[in-house]
Amino acid sequence: MSVLTVYYNPRCSKCRNALAFLDENKEKYNYTTKNIVYEKEPPSREQLELIADYSNLRSKPESEKAYKTFVRSDAAHLTSSWDDTFALLEKDITKIERPFIVDYNKKKAVLGRPDVSVIEAFLKEL
Repeated sequence: MSVLTVYYNPRCSKCRNALAFLDENKEKYNYTTKNIVYEKEPPSREQLELIADYSNLRSKPESEKAYKTFVRSDAAHLTSSWDDTFALLEKDITKIERPFIVDYNKKKAVLGRPDVSVIEAFLKEL
C-alpha cells in the first residue's frame, strides 16, 4: 500500500478538491494519505528538490523554465533558476504552487492542477 504525502493549504479550493478526491479513491487505488499543511510544516530544501525531481520538472529543458511552475504565478517573476526557486521557497513557502502529491517510496510526485484529472492519472501509474 502506498503512502501519499499531500502538501496543501486548507484555504485553497484546488487543495480541498484534491483532498476530497484522494479520500474518495483510497480503496480503489490502495493508498493512504499523510496530509501536511505546508505553512505549518514546510518541506525542507531536500524535500523540495525531491518533489521537483519526482514530478520530472527538473528533467525538462532549461528553456521550458519548469521551475516557474513550481511556484505560484504571482511569484514566477521572482525566480530565474531552480536555485532561485528553492531559495525563495525556503524563505517563503507560501509561494509554492499547490497541492503537491508525493509518493516518496515510489519516487513519484504530481502537482494537483489544473484539476483532479492529473491526480487520477498519477494514481493509475502507481
